[in-house]
Amino acid sequence: MAITTNNISDMAKKVGKSGVNPLKIQNFLGGIDYPVGKLDLLKKARENGASQDVMNILERIADKEYTNPAEVTKEAANAR
Repeated sequence: MAITTNNISDMAKKVGKSGVNPLKIQNFLGGIDYPVGKLDLLKKARENGASQDVMNILERIADKEYTNPAEVTKEAANAR
């Protein structure tokens, strides 16, 4: 599935239902260069002062390389 503006909006609603705003997640990933792996996402979020709820979501995403912020948001929306 291609990632579009509508897809990102739908993903944002899913993540929002889990109590974590996807924009909040992206705020804590500011300054990261893509592509990036899960461990580097966690490290950057921690360095940027991410709350425990954000860290919990990022810990549950797949351990793979992400090519852009939208992929991280999509993965976070599906993290349970």
